[in-house]
Amino acid sequence: MNGPAWPGGCAGAVSLTFDDALPSQLDTAVPLLEGRNLRATFYVNPNDAWCANAEVWRAVQSRGHEVGNHTISHPCSGNFGWIRTKPLEDMTLDEIEAEVRSGREAIEKALPDQREFSFCYPCYQDFVGRGEGRRSYVPVVARYHRAARGWGESPNDPERVDLHYIWAFPGSGLKARGLIDLCEQATDGRWTVLVFHGLGGGPHPTAPREFRKLCTHLDRNRDRLWTAPLVEVASEILVRRERGPAQVGSTP
Repeated sequence: MNGPAWPGGCAGAVSLTFDDALPSQLDTAVPLLEGRNLRATFYVNPNDAWCANAEVWRAVQSRGHEVGNHTISHPCSGNFGWIRTKPLEDMTLDEIEAEVRSGREAIEKALPDQREFSFCYPCYQDFVGRGEGRRSYVPVVARYHRAARGWGESPNDPERVDLHYIWAFPGSGLKARGLIDLCEQATDGRWTVLVFHGLGGGPHPTAPREFRKLCTHLDRNRDRLWTAPLVEVASEILVRRERGPAQVGSTP
């Protein structure tokens, strides 16, 4: 793409996303983000335990962050040894639709002021069944959500990305330089999405100091890199697509 691609004349877009509603996200990630006036997307499993603590997430959402749907029970492939629920290989499209729909309904009930939010595929996996019976559930997600995050190998081209399987880079374990480099790859008009879990502990951790350096870089370069929650960037892309190619980059 040529010329400014994003709001404010920014050359690239970045979305920071977090999975599984881990405690360090509230204790560490949110303060680091807000200290630099950045907003992110937090994907949660809105089961009974989460709903009982939903008031803390209402507060997070009220300050401009997105709280997205990560399904109720986090179904993944049975090939992972730690799976304790029904694996994706043994699920039907009706069963995964119930997971997607129930997750959306629970978040809508808990966070009624949030008008729209995206979906995140547990373990980045978008299928049910096996062999000849294997089916993608991307069309199911598309019925309930404006956008959805998956896994990929490069920043997203806003003209070509499937908004119901957006490519993303796992950020766990990377140093700040590596995280910043991934963001800088988007400065040709594309969109980098980063995935985090815990900060400083828990599964797939990222060191808080490295995340802090990333936030500082995004803050200092906000005239070049537009950092926004995933659903906000996806909505911007949808507006452009409705206006046509001549309008790309024209949002005031």
